[in-house]
Amino acid sequence: MCLAMEMSAAWGQVTVQPSQPQFLEAVHVTVPASALAEYSPSDTQVSMTGNSITVSVHLDSAPFGAPPAPLDVVVGQFPAGTYDVTVVTIGADGSTVVSNLGTAHFAVAARDKTKFTPLYDYSDHWWTPTESGWGIVLTQHISGEIFAAWFVYGNDGKPIWYVIPGGSWTGGAFVGTIYRTTGPYFGGAFNPANVASTAAGTGTLTFSDFSHATFSYTVDGVSGTKTIERLQF
Repeated sequence: MCLAMEMSAAWGQVTVQPSQPQFLEAVHVTVPASALAEYSPSDTQVSMTGNSITVSVHLDSAPFGAPPAPLDVVVGQFPAGTYDVTVVTIGADGSTVVSNLGTAHFAVAARDKTKFTPLYDYSDHWWTPTESGWGIVLTQHISGEIFAAWFVYGNDGKPIWYVIPGGSWTGGAFVGTIYRTTGPYFGGAFNPANVASTAAGTGTLTFSDFSHATFSYTVDGVSGTKTIERLQF
């Protein structure tokens, strides 16, 4: 049952993360649990008119004895410009504004056209569906830099991990050095001094669209190319 009707306004509680988002970086709007009293957000709706964004929130009472949950909503990715965000609570009818939790303002800088930055975010788990058992996990920063973790099997059939901790873009292809790492056993004390990385080859990720790519590699003199796609859950 929605109990937002009992809420009072909590001005100044709305913040934007990151505070200075870059071009097409995901923008989060947050409200701390302390501003929600004993209630927790159960549903949100995001609407936009011009450069004004409204986040409408349904609030339900938190389970007995449980603390309320903070609000954290991704409102979108935006081109250069200035934007205003207002967060309101709405009644059970889904439209009546009950209270205003506050407002925030943010500005997005223009895209740096002097360097290549992909429009898509390729962060995901990628694989070849007909070869279940290995894969490559990509994490892409807003700068376009990619960290890749490639888990496969060695010549002895035992699992082995490689990483591409960065690289450079040439058009739609990302190229970086592949490293093999070793370190202390996870079940004991971790000593960073025992971590070592060795350059093992190079890898190239070439993206044909949002969900499909090829991964070409040369590792310890062994070369190959795999067609990969995003893992669908």
